[in-house]
Amino acid sequence: KKDNKYGLLTNNNETVKALIYDDITPISDSHGTEDNIGIVFTKGNQQQLTNEFGSIITPFSDYRFVDNKLDYLDNMSVIEKDGKYGLFSVKEKKVLIQPIYEDMYERIYNDSILAQLNGKKVLINTSGKVLISDLSQYAAIERSNNENNIIVKTNDDKYGVIDYKGKTIIPAVYDSLELQGLSNPEGAARYRGHSIQRWQGCIRQ
Repeated sequence: KKDNKYGLLTNNNETVKALIYDDITPISDSHGTEDNIGIVFTKGNQQQLTNEFGSIITPFSDYRFVDNKLDYLDNMSVIEKDGKYGLFSVKEKKVLIQPIYEDMYERIYNDSILAQLNGKKVLINTSGKVLISDLSQYAAIERSNNENNIIVKTNDDKYGVIDYKGKTIIPAVYDSLELQGLSNPEGAARYRGHSIQRWQGCIRQ
């Protein structure tokens, strides 16, 4: 840093990037490790992404790279433009989802993301495909370790289960629910110690 401008040097003090940038910030792997997947260079209102050695991944653009917005997305970064969010693949060096979403809340399972579009909660995947077009009737959608089902909570604090197409598997009438592992043959969830089989609907209180 010199005169409030930043640059990038090697360990041998060789210049990789000249002292012309307003800010230089590493972006971390979203798995929560300390590994960096790139470096963001800011000049004015634009940003550029490089790898850890300073080689250009993206040219300068109006996209802003948002670190730690979503967890557990491999080699990806949330991008922001004009207050809207999208997704960029560092590995593929391309925008996966254009910044059209008002928010991106969290990853639900593997490549599925809970986002907001036109005031509605939606479930999308990392390619931008809309999986469920409206989840606004639920107060919360819980992060899942299950490839088939998601626990949802209503505004009156009742829990149920839906699949990744939005179909109701277990009606939201329970005070609490816990999804079981995929290897459990007895049922999809448990309520107060009782198994609830997905093919039998639910056990009511």
